[in-house]
Amino acid sequence: MAEITPVQAQIWKRDTLVLGGNVGLGDGSGGGTVTMVLRRQLSPISSAEVFAMIGQYSVLRVQTSRQLSALYTGTLGLTCSCSDGSLTLSNAWSRQLSQDTTGNIRLAIGGDAGVSVGWQKHGKKNSGSADVKIGPTTFGVSGQYIRQFSSKSQGRVTGKLGSTGVEIEMGGERKLSEHSSAAMFCVLGPQGVSWRLKVHHFSKW
Repeated sequence: MAEITPVQAQIWKRDTLVLGGNVGLGDGSGGGTVTMVLRRQLSPISSAEVFAMIGQYSVLRVQTSRQLSALYTGTLGLTCSCSDGSLTLSNAWSRQLSQDTTGNIRLAIGGDAGVSVGWQKHGKKNSGSADVKIGPTTFGVSGQYIRQFSSKSQGRVTGKLGSTGVEIEMGGERKLSEHSSAAMFCVLGPQGVSWRLKVHHFSKW
């Protein structure tokens, strides 16, 4: 079981702070993570972001994004893994392929080196995404399909195939109010069958 409760605060005209938490329970043991994102809008076409995650896998990431043209956006980031001290430098580009479709490619060198190619499509009723990542010692393919049943509810199917095995997640999410939603998913993976319960609450101060 997992619970995520992000809280978003507009701390200044161009600065946004997002705090979140994740708690998991299973097989008589538990764990959790705390995440923080500080985002600053540098200009109408560029922004900077600091992301920190504290937990079993602690990570610190700094990245900047800039709109290069009407169709292209570029992102440069540096990630530090606090568990082993490894650094990863990444560069990503995304292109607007159509009104509702975006393609992207990401190159990374360092601790999490690899090349990934992705695709996202957002529609009124149906949305989907796919991603392929190839690294020196890893390979992974992931995909997601979302069906919007109404303005308040949706169904979701996610699949992952990689060097660690196969995982399939199926479930749905329902909007409870303007700022909160709840979701439940059944996960079939290498460790068997598990359930995930997620509660989202967004607040702006």
